[in-house]
Amino acid sequence: MSVITDLLSIVGAWITGVFGWITDAFEGVLEIFYDDGFTVLGTLLLLGLAMSLVFFALRYIRSLIAK
Repeated sequence: MSVITDLLSIVGAWITGVFGWITDAFEGVLEIFYDDGFTVLGTLLLLGLAMSLVFFALRYIRSLIAK
């Protein structure tokens, strides 16, 4: 049973480390776009996403009318 316990603790430590690394990376990238409010890059990102959604919707509607 000692081997299984050691194995589970090692696997648990790896999983915790990987999730910690992912959350640290996400928080680092998030600071580029949002820091006590949207930054200039964050505002441009939202504007780009909104325009992309509008163009996608217009293209979809145009394809429905063409049929």
